[in-house]
Amino acid sequence: MFGYYRVASAVNKTTVANPVKNAEEVIKLIQEAHTKEVSVVVFPELTLTGYTASDLLLNQTLITSQNQTLHGILNDTVDIQTIVIIGLAVLESDRLYNCAGILQGGKILGLIPKSYLPNKKEFYEKRQFVTGRDITRTNTELFGEEIPFGVDLLFTDSKDMTFGVEICEDLWAVTPPSNHMANNGANLLFNLSASNELIAKAEYREELVRTQSGRCMASYVYASSGVGESTTDTVFGGHAIIAEYGSTLIQNERFSLESHLITADVDLGRLRWLRLNESSYSEGRRKKTRIIKVDELPKMSKLERQINPMPFVPSLYAEKKHRCDEIVHIQAHALIKRMSHAHIQKAIIGISGGLDSTLALLSTYKAFEIMDWDVKNIIAVTMPGFGTTSRTRSNAVKLCEALSVTLKTVDIKDISLKEFD
Repeated sequence: MFGYYRVASAVNKTTVANPVKNAEEVIKLIQEAHTKEVSVVVFPELTLTGYTASDLLLNQTLITSQNQTLHGILNDTVDIQTIVIIGLAVLESDRLYNCAGILQGGKILGLIPKSYLPNKKEFYEKRQFVTGRDITRTNTELFGEEIPFGVDLLFTDSKDMTFGVEICEDLWAVTPPSNHMANNGANLLFNLSASNELIAKAEYREELVRTQSGRCMASYVYASSGVGESTTDTVFGGHAIIAEYGSTLIQNERFSLESHLITADVDLGRLRWLRLNESSYSEGRRKKTRIIKVDELPKMSKLERQINPMPFVPSLYAEKKHRCDEIVHIQAHALIKRMSHAHIQKAIIGISGGLDSTLALLSTYKAFEIMDWDVKNIIAVTMPGFGTTSRTRSNAVKLCEALSVTLKTVDIKDISLKEFD
């Protein structure tokens, strides 16, 4: 709808090492997302097995159960248009990879391995997994089908949406894979995560997602493991975040005991046109990628995003005051530079009582105040004419009196047109 797409971040109730139980919750959330006309929904890392299954992931029984459960999810979602991004442990060439599976309409469109594996403090992923950061132009077989496998995959509807996927630690790396995805046209980024809770980590996590969406000029959708993953060593809160171009659109209340999802309508059409105006984006280095075409997506019947009629005016008074002060300071210092360079300390300004001249006078006054110049040398000239109302005239006079600047009036109503012959 006009470049808008509804996306969702889902946090499922997790039972560690029980794919069948986890799939029940996942299917409920997929159906909810489809009912809500969501185009793409993302789940946490290792969705079906649970992230904290740890060395159980090296057990054939758990991997087999995961794959059987995945096959059941595919069968149950044949008629669902919503794209599902789900966390999977994938066995390929006798190596185990922590992957994101992209599903739609009962098919697996692609598998993306995790690039950066944390191996510190409470995280020991290299005990079970190997990195997939160098895997490109590769396919793997699952359920008798050849499936694109690698970090070079992007997905598009050939309209306004092109998306890429990274996994947890990838975002925390010095050079996140999402940087390269964005350079190759991805304006929608997803992250399947298992990020534990520490004091102040949630705030930093939200800031990381938000700033990455700004750096990539994209929308970023993040889903992290819920409280069911918690162990004696770590606690998980199930953080879900949706950000767009440096702003957080929505995030959930963490520590919910039940499965839930959040949705937001992201403006991908706007992001595409913004990129055309950014030379730094167009100069970004591109890599070879494989573009996978997705099937038709759910159609949005109604836009749920609030369109702010005053997008540049903060709603909170403190933020609004700070923004106004910032505007005046920027203009004042620009004027100081010009006047100092010209060696002048006198300004003449037309004042009408309208917004433009009011801002110009306030900025001029601020410049004089900063430089400790005599404000009487600000000469405000009002020129009432046939269209001037008593209100605008009164506003101009009151403003000049309040600032103690010099006010001059030139009434142009009495000027004869003959003087212009």
